[in-house]
Amino acid sequence: MAMLKANRASSVLDTLAEIAYRELQPALKAEQVCLRSVDALPVALDGRGLSEEIFAGERGGRRWLAWSETVGVWIDEDGQRVEILLVNPEAGQCESSLLNFMTASVLGTCLLLQGRVAVHANAVAFKEGAMAFVGHAGRGKSTLSAYCLSQGAALVSDDVLSVDRQMQAIPGYARLKLFAHTAESLGLVAGTTDYKLHLHPTRLGGQVQNQPVPLKAIYLLEQSDGDRIESRTVPPAQAVFELIAHSYYARYFAVTHPGLLAAYAELVARVPVEQLFYPRQFARLPDVFAFLRTRTWQRSAPGVHS
Repeated sequence: MAMLKANRASSVLDTLAEIAYRELQPALKAEQVCLRSVDALPVALDGRGLSEEIFAGERGGRRWLAWSETVGVWIDEDGQRVEILLVNPEAGQCESSLLNFMTASVLGTCLLLQGRVAVHANAVAFKEGAMAFVGHAGRGKSTLSAYCLSQGAALVSDDVLSVDRQMQAIPGYARLKLFAHTAESLGLVAGTTDYKLHLHPTRLGGQVQNQPVPLKAIYLLEQSDGDRIESRTVPPAQAVFELIAHSYYARYFAVTHPGLLAAYAELVARVPVEQLFYPRQFARLPDVFAFLRTRTWQRSAPGVHS
């Protein structure tokens, strides 16, 4: 019986490890990710989130990121290694879906500790380049992304936007998380009881972006007062503030990692950042899509600065 339990635990950890590896690829290699089954999490925090305290460890400082009562992560202070702790996953207390949702925060934290941009955003690509949608949960990032994919766009990343030195958007794992009611409204599924669905881009009619792609525009999603669709250029200083506010714990690291602020400043200096005001209606998605296509390529054309 003990051998059977051990084998089951190993099998569950192997499955969860595959999820973690694929989700964290933009920041870490497989050997930099470790999963461990424990009886209880080692650090008790008031609420969930990233500990501002740096704990001493064998490899130097580490930060503790608590996600639930059953899942937590040690993240090395340089963002180069993570140790994911799961409370008795073989007992079914830790579902793969929970790890899927958590890895975005872990990925974002690792990228920031590495001195790289990590914005809570979705990015899609066309032949001309990529555009990113920034906003808190429920603002429409996934809905807009799903519609773009249905029109032949390629998915660059879901939940975490990072760029290289050439201001190219870095591809993430090829799946889009979508609220079930949104998927139903878009005609993708029917009668599902799931809270969120994880859909491959091809399921939505889109493609997979496997290589970095030039980022042409970043849109901060806002709901319009009426029926209008318009965009407004965000001044550089405000754009930096907005993107940091929409990044994973960047408000902590901007003080302790000076290079991080410079990375965000360079991003807004080289990539247009705009507020997008649009009606939150599924029927208007074709109009929003047409506006974005025209505005993005018009805005990023040589010699155009506003």
